Amino acid sequence: MKKFCSGDLQFEPGTKYHYDNSGYFILGAILEHVSGKKYEVLLKEDILGPLGMKDTGYDHFAEILPKRAIGYQRGLGEVNNAT
Repeated sequence: MKKFCSGDLQFEPGTKYHYDNSGYFILGAILEHVSGKKYEVLLKEDILGPLGMKDTGYDHFAEILPKRAIGYQRGLGEVNNAT
């Protein structure tokens, strides 16, 4: 949290735009603190499950998932996620 919530601003708010995932990291940490649940569990039990979203979830990048849009590479007799 210190990395994302300390230091000087990159620019005056409202003057420029810069996208990155740090806001989602911070949001996940806040949700875990408030709910007392791990983000992955909270996402599944309280958001995705009630909405019936069975093909959406927390990413474990090493898993080979059917229908996931990601690059794969073939090795000797195996398939792995591309680096």
